[in-house]
Amino acid sequence: MVLSPAVYLILALIVLLEHAHFLSPMALAWSHAGFRQVMLRQPAKYIGAPIAIIVATTAIGAATSLFTNLHVDIGMRVRVYNLSDYKQPFVMMVVLYWLWNAYHFAMQNFGVLSIYRKKSGSGSRRLDMAFCLFVQTAASVLVFAPHLGLRHDIVRDLYVPLALAGVLAMLVRETRPSPRMLFILTDAAGLVLVFWSGLWGFAVWAINHWLVAIGLASHVYANNAGRSATVFVAGLIAAGMVLFWLIFGSGVNAHTLFDPHFVVRASMIALSIRYGLAFTHFLYDRWLWRLSDPQVRATIGQDLFAAPYPGGKGQCSRVPRACKGASDTAALE
Repeated sequence: MVLSPAVYLILALIVLLEHAHFLSPMALAWSHAGFRQVMLRQPAKYIGAPIAIIVATTAIGAATSLFTNLHVDIGMRVRVYNLSDYKQPFVMMVVLYWLWNAYHFAMQNFGVLSIYRKKSGSGSRRLDMAFCLFVQTAASVLVFAPHLGLRHDIVRDLYVPLALAGVLAMLVRETRPSPRMLFILTDAAGLVLVFWSGLWGFAVWAINHWLVAIGLASHVYANNAGRSATVFVAGLIAAGMVLFWLIFGSGVNAHTLFDPHFVVRASMIALSIRYGLAFTHFLYDRWLWRLSDPQVRATIGQDLFAAPYPGGKGQCSRVPRACKGASDTAALE
């Protein structure tokens, strides 16, 4: 199989960015002076719950690998061939991850639209949330359609007009040109392209998500720490590459990753640990960016809406007690 240079470029971006984004909320949470104090006052929530989740997913992977004969391919993608295997705990965990990941993507997009809504003054909070959940959930659910006997082209032709209708409903509400319009188009276009040209659709959709996560985290880190975000981003990428290699090993390359007849083999236990980390990522991402929480507004929110470093680091982000009476940031969730 001859692959174009673009395929190798996308593979490199996956290795560099996917697990860096994966680690970004945890790294920011524990490196942020103000939010770290919040977490240390609630160790059961911020430390105990993630550890319990990782232990539970690891136990599921270990038990399934030892006692169950699954008809699945396990690697960077998990392929399930028999409907009866969906009742197995490991496969149920994979389905939970897929659905939660779709919701996670949708809510990140909602958060970004909310930031631009606050800056531009256009848009509707309810419509933003409905759009993000609609386009993401529809695409994620329709992926399972082939298991029900529906052809790929039928699923694609069903989804595309739904996505386009959602885009039009969003754009007619915009009162002025803003980055919101570009983000709306990018979000829907990436999901449409997943059905029309899987690789490039994946690139537009997923890489955009990863860059947004890394960008937001590095912006807040730089404002809070009072230093360039370069070291933070470089550290995330390096740690993400190490994590990627520990899970998938040296067998990952462009041929194995994109060949539909070959799936990179990974240990079920290692992949279960990754799912545990993924669930922790989802939780930390919600805790970190939930600006309806006064503690988040007084720490993360102060640095999120501050001018980019070296514009300055606010007293509120470093000493939360000094923020009593500070003006509220509009809730994004």
